Amino acid sequence: MAEPKKEKKEKKEKAKPEAKAKPEAKAKPAAESKPTPAPKPEAKPEPKAEPKPEEKIDFPGLLGKKLGMTQVYDKDGKVVPVTVIEAGPCYVIQKKTVETDGYNAVQVGFAVGRNTNKPMAGHIQKAGVEKAPRYLREIKSDKSEKLSTGQEINVGIFGEGDVVSVSGTSKGKGTAGTVKRWHFGRGPMTHGSKSHRLPGSIGAGTTPGRGFKGGSGGGGAADD
Repeated sequence: MAEPKKEKKEKKEKAKPEAKAKPEAKAKPAAESKPTPAPKPEAKPEPKAEPKPEEKIDFPGLLGKKLGMTQVYDKDGKVVPVTVIEAGPCYVIQKKTVETDGYNAVQVGFAVGRNTNKPMAGHIQKAGVEKAPRYLREIKSDKSEKLSTGQEINVGIFGEGDVVSVSGTSKGKGTAGTVKRWHFGRGPMTHGSKSHRLPGSIGAGTTPGRGFKGGSGGGGAADD
């Protein structure tokens, strides 16, 4: 006959080995109390050295390019028309002195993209400029000793409130007519007219009955 279930459970419990008693964990000795060190005085941060301002280059001129026109607002809120100019950077290509050339001047280069021959390329490389500038101009200056070849000159030579004299070269309009050059009115465009953009009568009336020299339109007019 099969044994009852209770007797089977008792046999299994006897067959299991007695669990080993875990050793008691030793208590760690209390850490010895160390004397607290005195607080160190806070080190004062060293004052930062102020960057030295860049020395202003004393030079009388700069090359640039007109980009266009726009308008800005002044301190009073008034609109002021201004011309936008890309001024520099320029590079010193050559220094001329009285001893070597008979006069004092500095040859500067502006913009990149000049197709040069070998003599000009060697002249520019001698100054330490990698790319040949598009424009080369001489600016007379008695303070060329402070400059070095290859040195960059930018708008830092100007200060706020400086009066600057600007001169430029027109891009050229060709042989423009009076309508484009002097803003003359045109003639009728219909009814068989053949004087659409011709100057027409530009004289000053019966007296003096002619155009003045140096004026607008072919022979010149009384008023420009």
